[in-house]
Amino acid sequence: MRGGAIVARRLIYAARDLFEQLRDGKTTGEIRDAGQFLSTEFRRRANQALESTRWEGNEFLLDGLRRLMPLAGWRSMEPRPQGVDLALEKDGRTLLLVMFNQPQMYGAARRLERLHSLEDAARVRLVRAAGLPVGRHAPKTAQAIERLEARGARLVRIPRETLAALEACRTLLADAAAGDLHMDGVDLGREFVEQWLRGNLPAELEELAARLETAREEDRRGDRLADALAEIVRAEKILAVAEAAAWLGCGVEEVRRCADQAQDIIAAVGDPPQVLFERCG
Repeated sequence: MRGGAIVARRLIYAARDLFEQLRDGKTTGEIRDAGQFLSTEFRRRANQALESTRWEGNEFLLDGLRRLMPLAGWRSMEPRPQGVDLALEKDGRTLLLVMFNQPQMYGAARRLERLHSLEDAARVRLVRAAGLPVGRHAPKTAQAIERLEARGARLVRIPRETLAALEACRTLLADAAAGDLHMDGVDLGREFVEQWLRGNLPAELEELAARLETAREEDRRGDRLADALAEIVRAEKILAVAEAAAWLGCGVEEVRRCADQAQDIIAAVGDPPQVLFERCG
């Protein structure tokens, strides 16, 4: 073994390579590209998260955004206003992120009301998984969100594929910071992984950072329709797209867009979709 510290993990990997060479004649000491390794590892973790994780709760979402947003140029600010989970600053602009990702709405309205004391509500983003609609069974919460949105705040929904990518980003950075991310026995440190992610940030996460920054007005109507459609599908279990359009008072194409937006909850049959049903499992 040449170069670098002879730590236990590196010694074990070298012994493994030597054993395989003696057994199978395989070449030892093959140097892999760290960037390719990270790209493969990121997708492996994202796919694993997509299959196994339930997207409820505030802590994993807060930790993921706390690690992601600096990669997009934002820095954390302290102290934070009351009721805000993550305050960010970039080029003189401010974002105030509030994790709103509990499936049950107990106490949510009171928490949202506290945000009305903020001078500039347009900086506020309520962050929630797309698979957790805010329905008619929580009218006080829905009204509190509407009042905040009237002052410029926005509810940002994150689809499951983006949540899975966020979880991959979060665990990669956490493992690198803890010294638990290594390639062939060589540690890949936090700074190296952060630098790689800055230059290779997946499209889903770039889009998420941009949505948090801009939170366009047109997204607001789409989110409300998607929530209403999810409630209808959950109640009816199966219905035609045309029926859903009549219930919502909109066109069939808008229903199809909302169904695609709420695909954590709604599945479809047909191309283009003609029938909607509740996704289970």
